[in-house]
Amino acid sequence: MLGTSGPHFNLGTPSVGTPARIAARRLTFFSLCLSVSLAWAPLAADYYVYYPPSIKRWRICLMTFLGLGHAMIITLLIGAGLGTAMASTPAWKANYDGTPGSLLVTAYSSLGGFGSFCAVVNVFGVVANTAPGAYSMAMNFQMLGDFFAKIPRPVFTVLTTIIYTSCAMGGRDSLYEIFKNFLPLVGYWVVIWIVIVVEEDLVFNRGKGYDWSAWNKRKKLPVGIAAGVAFLVGWAGAVAGMVSILYLACVRRIMLTPA
Repeated sequence: MLGTSGPHFNLGTPSVGTPARIAARRLTFFSLCLSVSLAWAPLAADYYVYYPPSIKRWRICLMTFLGLGHAMIITLLIGAGLGTAMASTPAWKANYDGTPGSLLVTAYSSLGGFGSFCAVVNVFGVVANTAPGAYSMAMNFQMLGDFFAKIPRPVFTVLTTIIYTSCAMGGRDSLYEIFKNFLPLVGYWVVIWIVIVVEEDLVFNRGKGYDWSAWNKRKKLPVGIAAGVAFLVGWAGAVAGMVSILYLACVRRIMLTPA
């Protein structure tokens, strides 16, 4: 992709809009990027459980940062380059229909049929990227209780795949718009989850350690009232922020609409 589309990159393209609007767009883009990477935080608990307890914290932190950091940096830089090419190349702009798929196909267009094949491989790579999420969802189902734990994990994996595939097919005509609206919600949820875990570890537990043998013993586990209240308070703040943004957008539209 870099070899075929790199010559069309125009990294000197200036940002368009007032300084305030440019800053707002950059902040929005950063928050979306943050939401994508933070969404892996809950998954880390599902997979790092296989590491021995003796492993150093700094090693887990470092390999997580390097793994996610390199993947995100490469993807985002290529995406930014493709965006500049689309904005400055008339042929690219004509082929772009507002979906990531058309941008992929256009990036490989100089390769002809082989380029289309590469685009298909890319798309299948995105589909394969949903496998860790389906696996974690199956584990979450089994943690709901003894009844669910008795059901084989592949059953939940297949069920989860059917559900998100049906949702994708139902919203395929506006999938990109749904994605842009849903991704910030994922960011809200993950940030709330991280804050609860950090508060529990640093404020309430104060580094005393945990009795990992009690993970499946109901009488030794907390009810979760504090975590539940913290979760609702976090969502109340998120909703208040979304409502205020919607209110400001409505006021701005009213003020700009001619009488």
